[in-house]
Amino acid sequence: MRPHAGLTTTRYATVPIGSRLSGADNALNFLRLVLASAVIVAHTWPVGGFGTAPAFAGMSSGTWAVAGFFSISGYLIAGSRLRSRFWDYLSRRALRIFPGFWVCLIVIAFGFAPLSRVLGAPGSWSPVDGVRFVVVNIYLNIHEYNVGSTIHGNPYPLTWDDSLWTLFWEFSAYLVVGGLLGLAIFRRRMATCFAALLILTTSAYYLAEAMHITSGYVLNGSRLGASFVAGVLLYSLKDRLPASPRLFILSLALLLGIGLAGLPNLLVALPFAYALLYLGGTLPTRIGARNDVSYGVYIYAFPIQQLLATQNLQRAGELVFIVVAFVLTLPFAWLSWRLVERPGMKLRKKLRRRRRVPITSVPVTGMEAPVGPDSLGGSGTGTDL
Repeated sequence: MRPHAGLTTTRYATVPIGSRLSGADNALNFLRLVLASAVIVAHTWPVGGFGTAPAFAGMSSGTWAVAGFFSISGYLIAGSRLRSRFWDYLSRRALRIFPGFWVCLIVIAFGFAPLSRVLGAPGSWSPVDGVRFVVVNIYLNIHEYNVGSTIHGNPYPLTWDDSLWTLFWEFSAYLVVGGLLGLAIFRRRMATCFAALLILTTSAYYLAEAMHITSGYVLNGSRLGASFVAGVLLYSLKDRLPASPRLFILSLALLLGIGLAGLPNLLVALPFAYALLYLGGTLPTRIGARNDVSYGVYIYAFPIQQLLATQNLQRAGELVFIVVAFVLTLPFAWLSWRLVERPGMKLRKKLRRRRRVPITSVPVTGMEAPVGPDSLGGSGTGTDL
């Protein structure tokens, strides 16, 4: 039987990773669904009261998953920005992230929270509490985690959705990278600039730790920024960086070595990003290519896990808790995609057709990656979180 060409032949190793990810026929959405599922696994331990989640290289599966989300988004966002004017780019980013987020806030405030009371969980809820939860959090920066005094008896109390905090940093990365790629120097020397930025963000994190700086804005911004910038850096090299099985194996070896040696875990950003993009271009699956439910799984799983905790499902053990949470989350994710996210994407495409302009080529010097439009697009390229 002829082996799968994408995984074994020498000819495949010469294909740039950008070519493997340039159309709709890739597995990035499938990978993001896997990453969202990994977040469910990680959250099972605190939400169910099982203790600390298992970790490798000092990171739980949820921390690895968030790093993966940011890496994939960095790669896709770089392409989106280089093909667009800033305000066109920003409007599409907003249409992708805000509608699903707003609806999730409403579902938690006026669905899950009062349902917890109906199911017998202690606490209090009122419509005023629901309105406050939505209004206070409406700009992505989560200030209010509970609705009224619901779920205060849960093992992980007073927090309805601990996944939402990363969306503020995701959108912040859109703004920062979108602005930087509007500068001529960042377009002309994209690889050099973002390699330097990766070093800067990584160094800033460990410098802040050494100086005992505990600000979440510094630590989260530099940690998540490193993963995002790693994705952007790989995009800048996409036409020269091969989708090579050897590089993939080397990336895995580096990840394993960093973890076993106890080296700083932010060093995994670049090899982890490459490993994910390689898999995105080589895995022979179309799951999620047309219907990307990964965002919905990510934002709805935590409140569903909290509802399950009000019914003490954790007594059945970690595996049952994980499986039931995933199964119950999928319908919400599907409805979010069909009724909220996909209509937002259609509006985004209308804006793209109406205001699309050609990208002016920029002279390239040295070993810098060329910039300009590529064929990333369509439902299968990943609808970035």
